[in-house]
Amino acid sequence: MIESCVMEWGIDKILTVTVNNASSNNLTIKYLKRVTNVWATTILSNDFMYVRCCVLIVNLIVYTGLKDIDIQE
Repeated sequence: MIESCVMEWGIDKILTVTVNNASSNNLTIKYLKRVTNVWATTILSNDFMYVRCCVLIVNLIVYTGLKDIDIQE
């Protein structure tokens, strides 16, 4: 489905894809890297395509910290 959308939207260059840290994203990105690697417009051999969302990571850290504070009070 992702490949279909990318083609439909006329996207022919992908530098990065930012996603959350769900393990299902690993397979999706692996597939997307494989199918786009043959494109003439591939950027940096897709080496940096997968970027994990830093906001989600920071959110998890803050949530855990706030949870610890509430327990101690």
